[in-house]
Amino acid sequence: KNSGLGAFLLATVIFMWSLVLLLLGHAVYKRVRPSRMFDVFLCHHKAGAGAFARFMKLVIERDSYSSKVFLDSDNLEDLDSLFDVVRVGTATLVVIL
Repeated sequence: KNSGLGAFLLATVIFMWSLVLLLLGHAVYKRVRPSRMFDVFLCHHKAGAGAFARFMKLVIERDSYSSKVFLDSDNLEDLDSLFDVVRVGTATLVVIL
């Protein structure tokens, strides 16, 4: 009877330490992992969908409380980093043709 209680207590202690290590690991991961710069990246055909893409950006920003929307024509100075923004800094890519 005494060994059953000891095994239960040992399992509880191991579980608690595992939980603490898991939470610490998750906190470190969240701190080290790069966060997304934008929630939505809108890419559009220059002549055919520019106004519609601008309208979509306004609607998404208005209707969603914390969404950060990037419209490709808003930042045309640094085209080299544009691919990196899409690759690692964007949660959702929307292509409007």
